[in-house]
Amino acid sequence: MPIIYFGSALNDRSLPQPAEESLGEIRLDTKGLIRTLEAYYGLYPKEERLEYLRVEQYRQLLQNELQKQPTAFFAASFAADPLATAETLLAFRDELLAAGYPLHLGPAVSCPPRIELLHRLEQSSLNADNAFDLLPGEADRINELIAAIRPAGHPALCIWIHEPAELLPPGIVRVLNALSKVGDWLQYLPLPSGSPLDSDLRRWQQTLLQSKWSEAIERSGDNFAAPSVSISAEFLARCTPEEALRIKAIKTQWSTAAFQKNKQLVNPTKADGSLIILRAKRETHLAAYIARILRDNSSWQPGVLMARKRQTLVNALRMEGLPSLGVPSSSLARPSLQVLKLVTSFLWDPVDLRKLMEFLTLVIKPLHRTLGYRLAAALAESPGLYSEAWFMALNQFFAEELPRITERDPSLDTKQLQQQYDFWFKRTRYDKSTRAPKSELRKIFVFLINWVRQLNDLEKTDSSGLHTLAAQAERAVALIDTLAEEDLSPLEVERIVRTVYEAAPAQFQLEELGSLPVAFNPAAVFGPVDQLIWWDFVQEEPAYFFSRWYPHEIAYLASGAWSNSPNEAAVHLISPVQQNDLLRWSETRPILHCQERLVICLPDRIEGAEMLPNPLWGDLKAIFGEDLDRLLIDIDQEQVKDPLPWQMPHFEELLIRELAAPRPFIQIPEPARLRGRDAETPTSLEDFIYHPHLWILRYGVKIKASQQLSLELGSRLRGKLAHRFIERLFVDPRPISEWTKTTVYNWVQEQEVDLLRKEGGLLLEYGAEPDRVQFRRQLQRAAWALIVTLQEDDWVKANVEQILEGELEELSLKGRADLVLERTDGQRAIVDLKWRGKTRFTNLIRNREDLQLTLYARMLQDKSDQTINTAYFILSEPLLLARNQSAFKRAEAVDQEANDADVQAEILEKLLATLFWRKQLLEAGQLEIRCSATIAELEEAYQKLDYDQLLEMRDNDARYDDYRALIGVIR
Repeated sequence: MPIIYFGSALNDRSLPQPAEESLGEIRLDTKGLIRTLEAYYGLYPKEERLEYLRVEQYRQLLQNELQKQPTAFFAASFAADPLATAETLLAFRDELLAAGYPLHLGPAVSCPPRIELLHRLEQSSLNADNAFDLLPGEADRINELIAAIRPAGHPALCIWIHEPAELLPPGIVRVLNALSKVGDWLQYLPLPSGSPLDSDLRRWQQTLLQSKWSEAIERSGDNFAAPSVSISAEFLARCTPEEALRIKAIKTQWSTAAFQKNKQLVNPTKADGSLIILRAKRETHLAAYIARILRDNSSWQPGVLMARKRQTLVNALRMEGLPSLGVPSSSLARPSLQVLKLVTSFLWDPVDLRKLMEFLTLVIKPLHRTLGYRLAAALAESPGLYSEAWFMALNQFFAEELPRITERDPSLDTKQLQQQYDFWFKRTRYDKSTRAPKSELRKIFVFLINWVRQLNDLEKTDSSGLHTLAAQAERAVALIDTLAEEDLSPLEVERIVRTVYEAAPAQFQLEELGSLPVAFNPAAVFGPVDQLIWWDFVQEEPAYFFSRWYPHEIAYLASGAWSNSPNEAAVHLISPVQQNDLLRWSETRPILHCQERLVICLPDRIEGAEMLPNPLWGDLKAIFGEDLDRLLIDIDQEQVKDPLPWQMPHFEELLIRELAAPRPFIQIPEPARLRGRDAETPTSLEDFIYHPHLWILRYGVKIKASQQLSLELGSRLRGKLAHRFIERLFVDPRPISEWTKTTVYNWVQEQEVDLLRKEGGLLLEYGAEPDRVQFRRQLQRAAWALIVTLQEDDWVKANVEQILEGELEELSLKGRADLVLERTDGQRAIVDLKWRGKTRFTNLIRNREDLQLTLYARMLQDKSDQTINTAYFILSEPLLLARNQSAFKRAEAVDQEANDADVQAEILEKLLATLFWRKQLLEAGQLEIRCSATIAELEEAYQKLDYDQLLEMRDNDARYDDYRALIGVIR
């Protein structure tokens, strides 16, 4: 005969641990008790994870009801979110059924409207003409089980009940009542015995039993007729002699456990080690501290209460070489599960780029990892589908990288890789304002199922997360097949995913021999525990309780008005007060059951988030007052209490070694090994001249910064998009002279959607319309201002992104000019497009430091003596900046009297001298580190340098320096 300990949180990870002689004793929660009784009666085990199908079935019932009564009370919420409304009303229905209310009967005359609706829905679900039978939930299983329970229908059961009856759900109370009526022996566990010692812990326990926390536990369970403590002869007759002796022993054990409430309180605080509070700013510090105590005091084997299943303490114990607690982890953040909520974005146009980036950067996804990374890099560069960067990345993978990958892994199916890409990126997408066929959504989930199966067949993975993904995808397919509709809106698709999406359980390491006993809920501590660590004594989220039912509905249910025997038929639902009482009752279990020592761990932050102490913290402070500091060990303050019951960890002060400050020079041992580039660009030459370490590290040593695979709607993206618009504008076959303001404005608006889809999809997101309109207007003004400027000065031709090549002495140059203009008189000009930075580029021209434009002009001259005009065009202003107005009448002249040819010659002369000087330093093995921290030392080192012959050096840090940590700027 099984001896059952029943409680809402009891299972095999409850405290205290079972004794060796407790064979045949089992600990069951509500679901476990129902499954056990169903097995006795041969009831077909129900699939407990079909709730998503029940919700869809109920949604269809509600939809049919709305066709009959369009003004039903749930009509507005159903229009907003049908599945959520169905889920809520289904919970109403299940709560009534579990409490014993006969929904299958016709409603009484005085039945409230909402309950009357549930009657109609129940009768519709039972109608033979209905297309489906409503799948049974827990409430249906409870009613079926109660109907099946009969005398001698199952073995004699001895059930010890943890919670008071009035705090139990009505459904389980009815099950226990049915067991009691057929002669099973049911008895409540007595009040906790508490600590037998005259200690601080005892003082807290006794105060709790006389405070608000004990209001619930003082009430007995009068909700059903439980047997008395005495064991009837009829019940013992159903037991074997051994079982009878075992039951009597357990009865004696629990009967003697009674809290002596009248024992005198401890006063004052003794600080005797029975109650210890460990506090720290971070839970990781607390975990390391606890683990070290356990390692240094091997005889101390406390139980552990871990109300939230986190790995912090487990990891700390393993770092100290202690056995793993075997704490399972359930998380919605498993990389394998992220696929499920990301793939639906491929249905819609425009595609959600942020979800697409998440999909491409997942470690495990139905797309080759390298291809995903290449496409993610292209997406970060040009946020959109099918940009030039996208196709370059795609061609590079299939033409160059894939052959090398297949050499290393001949089993790789290249056709399958192409099929995967085609499935996701060459599929039909539907506008977000319309609906998509449910068959397309079904194909996506079926694709996921087949992909997981292929991985399993190839034995390339053994991830529980992937198995969970496949199971959830199968549930999604089943839910889609149940839908009556043939097409779905984006909201409905997201709701389907949310309905089937659940956390993936993972067991990173099994429970090891010799590990500490652990419980995962305060209510899982149901008996005396000598020593206990309450690991996370925090309140992570407030508990809100509210009733689903109105007062007149509660009164109707309690009246039994639908029955001939109202007193017997009265239905009492669990109230918010009872829910709150159950929470308070649960929180006191660990304290009241602790016998000798309770260690409370109180971190200020967990996983970086600020935490509030457990609600019991206020009572603890009220009980002990200022004496509470005597029980508190603040680990961050290195407070050590004396005497303490263990060998405590000690702290060692570590000297802080600051990293060295930047040095003005670094000696290169073999400078000859640094090879120059085949051709320099204006940008690389600027690095070499002004901040040589950038050139050495980037081009000489070839240290490249990792790419940030993120999407941001900032100035960089706007500038890039503006460049692309201007490029397209001048690729248009219409001559510059034929453009008008109207045609320019209309052209920008026509090109906007296509270009943004390919390279600026962030501006097409929901909520980005104000930014998109503002950006379009800026572009229209900039494009027209540039066209007008060119028209007034008879510029007739513009080449965009023109590749330029040339030489500077023996140095090969290469570059790409944004705009190369030609005029009817043969003059040429170069315009560099910038999104913003008027002050910066004005200063470059004024100080004659516009090296980029000067080098472009040098390459464009083709050894001719013709002067090349140069200018910057600031798109966000819009404004053209030039040295003078000789080429552009509308330009803002920075130095009107200067001659372009003379200035360019002067810049090139100083540039050559500076390059020669830099090369000399490099050949001598001296690498200059120029930043704000080294300026003073550099000026002292260059006292004899003829600055007049060189370009003026910078006296600040480089603008975009990826190597600040290497040179010591970041310490």
